[in-house]
Amino acid sequence: MFRRVYRFRSGNPFRLRQLLFCREFSVCKSPMSGTSRSKRCRLPVLAMLSTAGLSAFTPAQLFAQSNLFTPSAVQTAEQTTARNSGQAPDQSSLQRAEQNAGSSSEFVIGNIVVRGNQQVETGTVLNNVPVRAGERFRIGRDSGRIIKRLYGTEFFDDVSLLRDGTTLIVDVDERPTIAEVEVVGNEDLQSDQLNESLSDIGLATGRIYRRSVLDNIETELRQVYFSQGQYGTNIKSTVEELDRNRVGIRIDIEEGEVATISHMNIVGNKDFSEETLLKLLASGTKSINPLSKRDKYSRAKLAADTEVLRAWYFDRGYLRFDIKSTQVTISPDKQDINVTINIDEGKRYTVGDISFSGEKLGVSEAVLSSLVSLEKGQIYSRRSMTESSSAISDRLGEDGYAFADVNVVPDFDDENSTVGLDYSIDPGKRVYVRRIIFSGQERTQDEVLRREMRQLEGSAFSPAALSRSQTRLQRLPYIDRVSINTPRVPGADDLVDIDV
Repeated sequence: MFRRVYRFRSGNPFRLRQLLFCREFSVCKSPMSGTSRSKRCRLPVLAMLSTAGLSAFTPAQLFAQSNLFTPSAVQTAEQTTARNSGQAPDQSSLQRAEQNAGSSSEFVIGNIVVRGNQQVETGTVLNNVPVRAGERFRIGRDSGRIIKRLYGTEFFDDVSLLRDGTTLIVDVDERPTIAEVEVVGNEDLQSDQLNESLSDIGLATGRIYRRSVLDNIETELRQVYFSQGQYGTNIKSTVEELDRNRVGIRIDIEEGEVATISHMNIVGNKDFSEETLLKLLASGTKSINPLSKRDKYSRAKLAADTEVLRAWYFDRGYLRFDIKSTQVTISPDKQDINVTINIDEGKRYTVGDISFSGEKLGVSEAVLSSLVSLEKGQIYSRRSMTESSSAISDRLGEDGYAFADVNVVPDFDDENSTVGLDYSIDPGKRVYVRRIIFSGQERTQDEVLRREMRQLEGSAFSPAALSRSQTRLQRLPYIDRVSINTPRVPGADDLVDIDV
């Protein structure tokens, strides 16, 4: 005797369908889905459902013959009958049906059987079933979580739970697997990188096919081409059903021409001419050089241009400079691009007081001041400020503080258009060299190389000594190139290795 407990279809992943079940051999028809897996059911209820539907029968008649044991389904059917007949629900028939159903609402699982799986291993299915043999199975508690858990694996299109005595049967309908993925027409995108990207997001041979993934890939590919200015690109995917529940996927790409910048202007500039600013950018209108790609539009190139503008203004004292918007319009034929950059220059700031805070480790302020290239009253420059921070870090590194952190805290005075700079110093721990490792040499012995090193193992790390060591190694006649890395030792914040 098979009894269907619940059925779930992928078209509506959060709707559990309560089904009728019958006494003889097979599963009856679902009143919601209208589908049947067998015509051998001998109960009159199958004929009633298939010919007349629910409207001609009361819930008491229906569930007395079908032994449906879920009260909520009884109530659903009762309400359906009431709507069709225009009468109020029969509460007495509802109560009788619930009493008849109560004895079948749970049972002790004797065995769990999986059927319908072809590619997915039975063990994988059982590992995702949150009940085990010997446990008590309750319809309202266990059916929903089993089906949600199995569907959450994304391996199945359809999941059904059936009962044969004390055996719980998990009936699954697998999603197809991908037999092959073919991409055609990608001339501007390298095939190796494209196939690797497709594999990373789940579209590769042997993976489970999911239409949502393929749709996302089409969208992402379009975005990649659009970012390169190829707005005329068309992408079409085809899915071919193969034998053994497999599919073949073909992605056809028709690459469009790169749109050209026909007009580009900057709005909001006051202290500098538009011509001066446009010369700073890599993007622009067509130049007299026939080999130039300056007019080829690229979203990444335009984003880099806006950063060039920002840095240029910051280095000239415009600390409040802001790019309000970047407007890009495309012609109907998707061949011409118009770019407008809206900016707000703001005030020009000069340097105010310069101070130092934090642990200076005995380094005098006179020495620190000599490392700062900015002076009070000078036009502020972000580049000079950054170079000064690096110079202070290098000075602390000479004393073994290789990972000193120097942050600049600005103090704006908008009324006087000045900015004070406070260099906050955090030297961290003193760092020592654990090991010096040479690699890349074939005939030269380590001893020959080590005698040129001015940075020694076990000593405090010194950037100056390391720089002299690199210079001495580079001067050797049999050494072509020297590169040095200083990775931190895992688990220790005061040790480094030197890889030469």
